[in-house]
Amino acid sequence: LISDESIHQEMLLYWYQNTSHYLHNKYQAKISMIFDSFWQNQSNGAVFVLKFKGSSTESECDQNRLEDFLGSFMNEIAKYLPS
Repeated sequence: LISDESIHQEMLLYWYQNTSHYLHNKYQAKISMIFDSFWQNQSNGAVFVLKFKGSSTESECDQNRLEDFLGSFMNEIAKYLPS
């Protein structure tokens, strides 16, 4: 979801994570969780929602900052999620 208000831009990034699956569709995430419950005896899951604000004039700089942040975020959050 990208909301553009003149110069300022907001971006909402979300995904679901079940055990070792990264999914963007809530129905696929639910089906994956059901299958994991039966075959792996686990029903772990998490929903991540990140909201970013930037300017449309510096979109390439914002994109680089977002990629750097997500790389650091995923490395850090992996310590707390089951594998």
